[in-house]
Amino acid sequence: MYFWKPTTGRQNPTEIELLKLATEAISAEALTMIVLEQQAPMRGRYIDAIVEITWQGRRERYACEIKGASTPRALEAAIAQASFAGANSNLRPLILVPYLSEEKLRILAEQEVSAMDASGNAFLQSDQFLFWRSGQPNRFRTPSQHLNPFRGDNSIFSRCFLLRREFESLSELRAFATKLMERPSGQMERERLLLGTASKTVQALEEQLIVQKTRGMLKLLDRRKLLTQLRLNYQPPIGRKVVGKIPFDRFLAWDRLRFEAERKGFRIAATGTYSATFFGVLSPSEKLSVYVDDLDAALNALEFTEAKAFANCELIETRKNFPYFDLQWESGITWASPIQSWLELANGTSREQEAGQDLERMILHGGWGR
Repeated sequence: MYFWKPTTGRQNPTEIELLKLATEAISAEALTMIVLEQQAPMRGRYIDAIVEITWQGRRERYACEIKGASTPRALEAAIAQASFAGANSNLRPLILVPYLSEEKLRILAEQEVSAMDASGNAFLQSDQFLFWRSGQPNRFRTPSQHLNPFRGDNSIFSRCFLLRREFESLSELRAFATKLMERPSGQMERERLLLGTASKTVQALEEQLIVQKTRGMLKLLDRRKLLTQLRLNYQPPIGRKVVGKIPFDRFLAWDRLRFEAERKGFRIAATGTYSATFFGVLSPSEKLSVYVDDLDAALNALEFTEAKAFANCELIETRKNFPYFDLQWESGITWASPIQSWLELANGTSREQEAGQDLERMILHGGWGR
């Protein structure tokens, strides 16, 4: 199978390259496509190409808008431009992008916009024929242009939009995120929350039509979509994990952990699942479950003994920032953010997923805003 590879440092193909790839891909289904005109004028605008597609002896001409990316933002622009061209001519609207999943093809079919990609997937309609082909793997493999704004520490800036819908600038977004990384001692993770990362995160969220940036102002457009993407992309912190016994109740254990953490400068936070009791969606757990970024110091502070039978404590070491973002302090306990708690519940057991639905509704309706 042929895969497109950039040879000049470009991440996206040119229109000519995409046309060539699409022509090669659909030829396997006895379709033929001829480019009749490129950059064709259309009522003061230009359409990328006018093409003629033939299938089983039947022909149709299309006004084809080509985009080098398959993001929701690129698709939205392509649909608008192709639809305009189709409405102002006797041509059918057609969009061409690197890759279309079956779900995206179905959405386009509902909008009656024909589409094809560089991998051989297509929905083509006309008065002469109706053609559908999906399930072809993405052969358009290029390095990721953006970081994943929904996973790991990159998700911190995305989570900020669940707490505040608008920010006046990237600098204000970074300042807000940095403030919510503050420890009780006043220390912050300034050096790890970079303005450049905030910029790339917002750019990626723009491409997904989740955030809008206008004259520097940042505004959340789709809270539900942001929640969904955070859930689908969530990965738990990876690090050393120990389970065992401690000779203290949870309040004394937290006192000892907090004292040692402030003395030695490490971070502690209840896991999201354990914090579900704080948010009132699960009954209290008998097993204390805590994230720490210095496991050895925490083990010493708790006089910890590893044991599987009758264990009452679980410690997970992680130096990532996201488990320590937007912590909630009450009664001497450092609880997880409601967002972190919901993400862990939503990716947990069926009982935990059910419990997380109440927390999701609170977040969805802005119940935990700042």
